[in-house]
Amino acid sequence: AAPFLDLLSHRTEVIVQGTGLDQPFQFQQVLLSILRSAGHAGLIIGMLALAFPLSFLPVVGHALWLGLGWLLLAYDMSSFCMDRRQLSFRNKWRLLLSNKAGALGFGATTFCLTVIPLIGFIMLPAVAGTLLFLDIETQRTSRKQ
Repeated sequence: AAPFLDLLSHRTEVIVQGTGLDQPFQFQQVLLSILRSAGHAGLIIGMLALAFPLSFLPVVGHALWLGLGWLLLAYDMSSFCMDRRQLSFRNKWRLLLSNKAGALGFGATTFCLTVIPLIGFIMLPAVAGTLLFLDIETQRTSRKQ
C-alpha cells in the first residue's frame, strides 16, 4: 500500500500548497529509499523492543505503550512527506514531536477509526498525516521568521 499512499500524500501536498516536490524518477533514489526504509524499520523495531518491558507495568505501562503506538501511527502516516524531503530518522522525530499534542491526537484518532471494520480502509490516514506534517512545517517556519 505504501506506493499508493505515497502518491496520495504527494497529490494532497500539491492540492494544499499548490506545488509539490517534483523529483524525476531515478533508480538510485529508489534503492536509497528502500535502504532508508529498512533502516527506519530496524530502528522502530528497536524502539518497540526497548519499550516492551513497559507493558508489564500495571496501568501506567499500558498507557505508555498505547501512547507509543499512537506516536508510531502518526510517524508512519506523516513520513511520506518527510521522506520526500529526505529527512533523517532523528529529524523526522524532532519535527513530529515539536507538536506532541497534534501527533498524539492524530495517532489516537487513527487508531480508534482503524478498529472499526472498513473505516480504516476508507479513511486513508495518509492524507491526514500529510496535512499534519504540512501544519507542523508551517508552524516551524512561521516561528523562525
